[in-house]
Formats: sequence, structure tokens, C-alpha cells
Amino acid sequence: MASHAQYQARLKSDEQARDGPPGLQIEQRARTDRRGSVIINAAASSDPEVLATDLRALGAENVTVFGRMVSGRLPITAIPALQDRSSLQFAGPAYAITTSRT
Repeated sequence: MASHAQYQARLKSDEQARDGPPGLQIEQRARTDRRGSVIINAAASSDPEVLATDLRALGAENVTVFGRMVSGRLPITAIPALQDRSSLQFAGPAYAITTSRT
């Protein structure tokens, strides 16, 4: 699982990539809302309801469970605390995927 420092380094790397050659734009960074939250997707190590409860305890909102996956809007300041959760196997930012046809 990535640490908060690794996450911040990735954000900086993504910002530098966006400043690359004209016409080339990479836009795959987690977006925070005005409250400083990010939407995450997380895989439970066992019972996903336990993970959902743990995420809510960290301040997550709009928590949903699908199979062993749990999604929710987590305050970015809570990211470092994820590494202490035994109910968590993996977590990452949720990316919106869009396509267009011309």
C-alpha cells in the first residue's frame, strides 16, 4: 500500500507530466474536493463491512460496499491512517474513465 508521502510524490510527478510537451496531457491524478476529500476504492482483507466501518471511523462519507470492494469519500488527511487498518488489503484513488467517439 502506498504511503501518504508516496501519494504526494505521485501528485507532484503528475503535475510535472502535465507541464510536458504541448498537446500531450496526462490527467490521472486523484482530485480532491473543496473539503479536502478524495474518492477511494479499497479492497477488504476479509469482511468488507468491517472495512466500511473502519473507513467511516476515519471520516469517510458516502461509503458503499460491492463484493469485497469498498468505496467512499475520504478526507485526504486520513490517508496515512489507512496503513494501520488490518481490514484493508489495498486502497487507491478512484479515477473517472471517459471515452469519446468521433
